[in-house]
Amino acid sequence: ADQPEMAELKKTADTLESEIERLDSHIAHLNKDLLKQQWDPQFEQHAFVTYEDIQQVDEFKGQTLIGIKAPSGTTLAVPYPHSTSLSHPRYQIFLKSQNGPVEFFKVSTPVATDEEGDEMEHDKDDDDLQPEGGGGM
Repeated sequence: ADQPEMAELKKTADTLESEIERLDSHIAHLNKDLLKQQWDPQFEQHAFVTYEDIQQVDEFKGQTLIGIKAPSGTTLAVPYPHSTSLSHPRYQIFLKSQNGPVEFFKVSTPVATDEEGDEMEHDKDDDDLQPEGGGGM
């Protein structure tokens, strides 16, 4: 490579290195603030979202959402879904805790629509968030 091209590559590398340092510093500052907030009693009173908050997030519309409350150290695994058909994969979630109970609940269910795009009533019998294998989690 010729000299001007090498100089330009060096300049780009230096710029990227500076940006990485700036972002690392910013992340460290945010982590410090987050840790500080976690020990603030007032933070605990306001550390939640409402059902209405979740419903207003466009990216969540049409998605099944679940909430999980688990102690520190809990492991979560979501293996590649087995599917009964290509259009309806069946997801499984495995949670394991050595430090206390794991709670989970359905936050929202996708709204089914008919061919004209009108909402259809959700079939409650289709809710199958059930622990498998005796719940030894």
